[in-house]
Amino acid sequence: MTSALERYQAKKTAAKAAWTPPTLADFAQDVAVLSFDQSLSRTGWVYLRVLDGRMDVMAKNTIRTRTEVAGWRGNFDKARQIRREMESIDDFLMRFSPDQMPRWPDVVLLEMPNVHGHRTESSMMAAYEIDGYSNTWWRPTEFISIQQSRTIIGGSDARNDKKGGWKALTRYVEESGGRQWNEHQRDAAINALGHLYNLKRADDDRQ
Repeated sequence: MTSALERYQAKKTAAKAAWTPPTLADFAQDVAVLSFDQSLSRTGWVYLRVLDGRMDVMAKNTIRTRTEVAGWRGNFDKARQIRREMESIDDFLMRFSPDQMPRWPDVVLLEMPNVHGHRTESSMMAAYEIDGYSNTWWRPTEFISIQQSRTIIGGSDARNDKKGGWKALTRYVEESGGRQWNEHQRDAAINALGHLYNLKRADDDRQ
């Protein structure tokens, strides 16, 4: 007779064996996601969509802030810099004509800030500035957990494994493994895919 622990372990093993990576068809199609992996010093962002059976990364960049101000006022200074940098993204979005892609993103996505651990204020303050700008000019923001997104594209083993998540991302965005991408842009892209997967599942459930 098997114990409760043995049944639990068997169930977890079976779930791992049954998991397969999502295909491009498992993501919501032609939904432009502007996704941020935000912090006060480095904020990576990507603008992507899945279209006609391919991954279309339309743009990516990183906002880098510097300050000579010490302490919490330095955090304020960096936060204001992030808010100002939103205007450069605005300029980028306005360069596209409507027949090329949506003028504004369909979704503005932020990584869910940590509430435990080291420097929790960094992600929260950066998110506050991006959220404020987006709500004023683009659209309300949505939030997603990076752990959930890694699990979606890389399985449960990638949930708390940064490098495992980045490796899984190359299955969909091959060039993300190169030097032209940094960790903040990779995490922003992982979150974008997690959101598109959840969006497709929600659409399927409504049908």
